[in-house]
Amino acid sequence: MLKYLLFACLVAVVAAEFKCEELQRLKVKQQWAQTYGSVGNRKTLNRHLWERIFDRIPEAIDTYFQRVRGDNIYSADFTAHAARLMGGYDMSIGQLDDPLVFDAEVAHLKSQHGSYGVTANYFDVFREELVKIVGQRIGECFDKDAWDACTKLIADGMK
Repeated sequence: MLKYLLFACLVAVVAAEFKCEELQRLKVKQQWAQTYGSVGNRKTLNRHLWERIFDRIPEAIDTYFQRVRGDNIYSADFTAHAARLMGGYDMSIGQLDDPLVFDAEVAHLKSQHGSYGVTANYFDVFREELVKIVGQRIGECFDKDAWDACTKLIADGMK
């Protein structure tokens, strides 16, 4: 009986750790606006993010980004593509507090990425690197728990 109780407690802790609560959603939206708010910030963030992603999974360049010049993250083609990708992510974060619209947006992104055969690990790497970058930019007030929970919600919805 005790081991079942311990297991139930462990499951509850894990579930709570990755649940994107209402206040966390609002904090993520606010911190995202602070990080991604201006055009200059967006270009820099995109380049920094994709540089880190391609360092971790270089095969993604040839697998998914050949058509948009993933070999040169400074090219106009890749810059435009990165802006489109981040625009979809931006919409997801913007709808975190509207569950119906959020679910529709994430389902749309899932269908787009599914047509290219993007596997789950790519969403995880994207999420992990984005959270690190936002944390570096926000600094002391960064809420890692909120970002982990809410970006996991987005990534899991796209898988």
